[in-house]
Amino acid sequence: MPRDTRPKASLETLPVEVIQRLATEPPIDNLCSLRLTSRRMRDKSQGIFVTHFYRQKMGLDVPSLRTLASRCEKMGIASQIRHCTITCGMDCDEQTFWAKADEQLSLLTVIFRNLKKHIESHTLPSLSFRVALADQKALNDQWWAKMLPLRRRVVEITMMALQNAGLSVDSLDLSQISTGNSLAYDDFLDLAQRLKLSTVLDKSKRVKLSLMPATKDISLHSSTTHTPDMVVQSAAVASVLQAIPSIMPNIKKLDFTWVSFRPEAEALQTLNVNLRRAKSSSSSGKECYLHNLLVSEGDLVRFVQSFRPTMLKMKGLRLVGGTSASVLRFLEQSNNLVPDLWD
Repeated sequence: MPRDTRPKASLETLPVEVIQRLATEPPIDNLCSLRLTSRRMRDKSQGIFVTHFYRQKMGLDVPSLRTLASRCEKMGIASQIRHCTITCGMDCDEQTFWAKADEQLSLLTVIFRNLKKHIESHTLPSLSFRVALADQKALNDQWWAKMLPLRRRVVEITMMALQNAGLSVDSLDLSQISTGNSLAYDDFLDLAQRLKLSTVLDKSKRVKLSLMPATKDISLHSSTTHTPDMVVQSAAVASVLQAIPSIMPNIKKLDFTWVSFRPEAEALQTLNVNLRRAKSSSSSGKECYLHNLLVSEGDLVRFVQSFRPTMLKMKGLRLVGGTSASVLRFLEQSNNLVPDLWD
């Protein structure tokens, strides 16, 4: 009887396209297991492996963190993760979330330490946050009372884990923590001081920041909205502008938005202008984008003098004291910033 010399069928004989298609089928553990079968299977599935884990959402609940920590430890996915989004659902069990905070911190620290091993610079390329409500129509007093402390706690746990792991962040996005709302400025400054955020953000080059008035000064109800007066808000903005250089000493690009609900600000003088440092002057390479700030002339020019941007874009800035003309004249004379005619 003739001997069968035909090659035996196996996964390894399948085309790369078919292997990658199989690798994308849920559950994702199939992909990790597939890579462990042989070197050839690892090579054939490498493309989809890199693509799938390059941007990773990290749910800030214990079961999700345990799963991710295990995958980082046993399946090697930490070598591919470079862009992280910390997520938390508003429909989570509130009591369980607060009770498990220590375990969340411990697991997230383990994950970040695994990432650090695979990043030569010990700096995560990007980090962002998303705290979402399953039903966005359910915006009521109960939702508001729950959202305020939860937003702060999500950021706090993440920053503490980064500190524990010794992992810095290159690009930080604090602009869309939750739909329609941002981190309160007093929470941001308190975290910055208490946790010494400069140790985490000392290598941050790009920061996108969206802040709102202090939580104690705001009450949001289904029928009415109250925000502190413009002078109070202006002082709050000034305190943030003053703190930014010490919190992020090596920042190259700042995008700062102030979220205010106060309609009276519409009557104030508004700055909408793009400025660029004249070519004859030395260039710092810094970019600064300021949106909807309630700020005095003096506080604004002091910040610009301290930050010394090469490019400054201001949109919807409301001046609480001073005039647009005097601000622009001072910036040109003292910082050599002139209107960007090419914008």
